[in-house]
Amino acid sequence: MAAVGASFVTDVLQKSGRLEKEDLQTSVGNLSRKADDVKTRVYSLILKQYTEFKQSCDLTMEMNSKVQELSTEMNSLNEKIKGDVETQLQKANSLYTDLSEQLTETNLIINVLKKLCQIHDSMSKLSLLKICKAYDKVLQILQLVKSLLDDLPRSGAESKIFRTMRAEYLTEYSEFLQTLDRLWNKSIIWQTTTTPSWDNIDGHLKTELTISTSDTADIKLALQTMQSLKLLDEKLNRFGKKFLQFIIRPIVIFPRLKPVHNQTGEACIFSFSKDLTKSSKLGITIMLERIGQTFEQLSEAFMNRSIPGSNDGQEQRSLASMLGEIIWSSLTEIIIKDCLEKCVPKTSSQLEKYEDTLASIAKFETTLITTGYLEENTDTLQAYCKNVTTHFSNKKCQDLLFTAREMLKSNVSFHNSKIISIPDKHKPISPLDDISGGKTKDEKDSKKDE
Repeated sequence: MAAVGASFVTDVLQKSGRLEKEDLQTSVGNLSRKADDVKTRVYSLILKQYTEFKQSCDLTMEMNSKVQELSTEMNSLNEKIKGDVETQLQKANSLYTDLSEQLTETNLIINVLKKLCQIHDSMSKLSLLKICKAYDKVLQILQLVKSLLDDLPRSGAESKIFRTMRAEYLTEYSEFLQTLDRLWNKSIIWQTTTTPSWDNIDGHLKTELTISTSDTADIKLALQTMQSLKLLDEKLNRFGKKFLQFIIRPIVIFPRLKPVHNQTGEACIFSFSKDLTKSSKLGITIMLERIGQTFEQLSEAFMNRSIPGSNDGQEQRSLASMLGEIIWSSLTEIIIKDCLEKCVPKTSSQLEKYEDTLASIAKFETTLITTGYLEENTDTLQAYCKNVTTHFSNKKCQDLLFTAREMLKSNVSFHNSKIISIPDKHKPISPLDDISGGKTKDEKDSKKDE
């Protein structure tokens, strides 16, 4: 039984061992097949990657070879450009610079030649314009020529043609100014002594002022041209000073000197005559009337002409207003100093009669305003006359001071003096003469003691 059982166990174990061996072999075989499959797949993948890598590597190497060839060609081309083309470019650039400089110089020369031609053409027109007396156009041409000459380059300023052009311009300009001066001197002619005498009336009888009254376009153009050149103010200033010195002041200083106005053809003559019927004193009313009539005659003869302003858009002004603006302060000084100061009342009764003087001054200023010599808003002589009370007081004070000064300068009876030598300090001073109304020194001392 035991043997039977042992053999049964043995059979069982053998069968189990065979089964396990068979299962293990089967598993190993399966694993071997799976490993082979994996190896196959890995190999296929590696082979595929390698194939692709090999192609890419070959392509990269090929491209690298081409790039190197291209770089070599570019370097060689660059060297060729630097060697050949760049040299040609430098030559071309240098040639372009030279041509540009030559073109600039040529343009400058052409510009200078154009200006010289303009100057020549303009100067050629002056002769005809002078004959036509077109003074305004002559001035325009001279100003244009001056502008063109100023624009010429400084580098060639010493060249012969430039010096000739400038010399010709200066000559023409000087002759033009002389022409205007001659026309002015022809319109206003003075016959006077060298210096006016304020002690002798006869010297002023030789004074004569002749003014051309012809209102031609030539004189008007000449005056406009003078205004543009800023010469008219200077000429009016000289005329105004001479008119005040030789015409107005003699009327104020010499009452017997009567102004005379004569119209002969196209000229107005201002002169003087001696009024034998008048006394040595002349009322202020008549004196102001004579001055006002003189200014009226002057305005009618010459000063009523209108001149355009020196600036564009400026209103026209008459010669009378320009002259009045220049001489008004000097005229008022003459009238106040040589006339109104002497008319200041000395007494209260004369102060009440001063209204006639105020009326004469107002009439005189109205005449000047009407003729255009005086602006309405200008400080006038009436302002001085309205302060007559102050002037009256000042005159009284001056009279008192004058009287006191004369009294001090005169020899009076109560003023006695005695010349003495320098006293010795050890010697008493000798007494002075009696200057106290007969009192002696002892009487004075006794009175002092009291």
